[in-house]
Amino acid sequence: MKTIIIVFVLLGAISGLPEEDDEFTDFLSALIEEPVQDLEVIPQTVELNEFNGTLNLHCSFVGNATNIQWLKGSSPISGAGSNLIILNVTRNDHGSYRCNVSNSVSFDISEPAEVFINYGPEDIGLKVSPSGPHHEGSNVLLTCSVQSRPSPEFLWFLNGDRLSDSKPDLRLSNIQTNQDGNYSCEAFNSKTQKMQTSQPLLVPVNERISSVVVASDPTDLVEFNSSVRLSCSASGFSPHYFWMNNGSEVTASDRVQITDGGSTLTIAKVTRPDLNLLRCHAFNYFSEDFSDPVNISIFYGPELVELTVVPSQEHYKEGSDITLSCSAVSTPPAEFQWFINESLLSHSGPELRLSNVEVNHTGNYSCRAFNKKTLIHQASRLSVISVVVESGGLPAGAIAGIVLACLAVLVLVAAGVYFLYRRK
Repeated sequence: MKTIIIVFVLLGAISGLPEEDDEFTDFLSALIEEPVQDLEVIPQTVELNEFNGTLNLHCSFVGNATNIQWLKGSSPISGAGSNLIILNVTRNDHGSYRCNVSNSVSFDISEPAEVFINYGPEDIGLKVSPSGPHHEGSNVLLTCSVQSRPSPEFLWFLNGDRLSDSKPDLRLSNIQTNQDGNYSCEAFNSKTQKMQTSQPLLVPVNERISSVVVASDPTDLVEFNSSVRLSCSASGFSPHYFWMNNGSEVTASDRVQITDGGSTLTIAKVTRPDLNLLRCHAFNYFSEDFSDPVNISIFYGPELVELTVVPSQEHYKEGSDITLSCSAVSTPPAEFQWFINESLLSHSGPELRLSNVEVNHTGNYSCRAFNKKTLIHQASRLSVISVVVESGGLPAGAIAGIVLACLAVLVLVAAGVYFLYRRK
């Protein structure tokens, strides 16, 4: 009530003042200013492309404003009125804008208007993790980085051929050698309609060890006489080599040389144990493989020549059958000769059969084995064959003579009886 009285008193006083007293008039007018109302920024949302648009924001309100100020975020913008105009906007103009309006009786700040400035893509780059080296079976991550608003769409390429992936990360799990090559990514901004492609990035994929093969020179060997040179080769990245014989690593010696980084094994005066499950082992920093066992013929023998007699007994009766067998350890199989009392028999082969033996078959028997590759002979021990006449009897020849004589007598008797009977 007191305020209303004061206003009326002042109005009365004003009416009596001269028109030239402007300062006092302004003072009194301020006392009756209307508060600022309905404050807002128009439009509330703006989207523009960098270097290709003008930002025009209007601060709308009801009432008298003695001061209008624009804010970007919390920072004031100088020299602006109720309209904020920015020509050829850049990405730095992106953000939230508000207007601050005040007079002598009120103060208000608008709700923010959002300004989106699209740009890019630019500064595209491609990196790989881990940095390498990469090998078959490993996992590789390729990341495409780019400056862009909004986030762009991505395409991936391998040696110029498009891949199906469309994310900023390209994951290669259990990578294989057919994925070796130059990778690149392409970013496309649908708002600016701009596109940028990265420089190609080479991702080499090292091949695991495989196809381990051993070659021999020569391929036919004579034990204790021949030398052999074995060469190992393998597919894969940077193979290294060593040799295994029956589960143990082969080392150099006076007869064994290992050269060419381990891939060549030379053995002088080769023996059978030298090639006992001999394998080449090839490996690199992430894989390994073995060759098949070396398959080379080593000619040896004959040795362990043995003569067996069936049946085995001290004496044999005339008319018996006897089989003598000769065996030998030899590669290739040995050839055999037979001897009686050191005299060569005409028979050859691993068996000598004596059928219906007589006393004259008695003697010292032996066999001799011969290897035509090693040119080695070896004879068996002697085996005595003793043929005897059965005790208390006659020799078979005598018995046969007696039988024939008896038959002749019977024939003569029968003839005499027949002759006498005819005369009667």
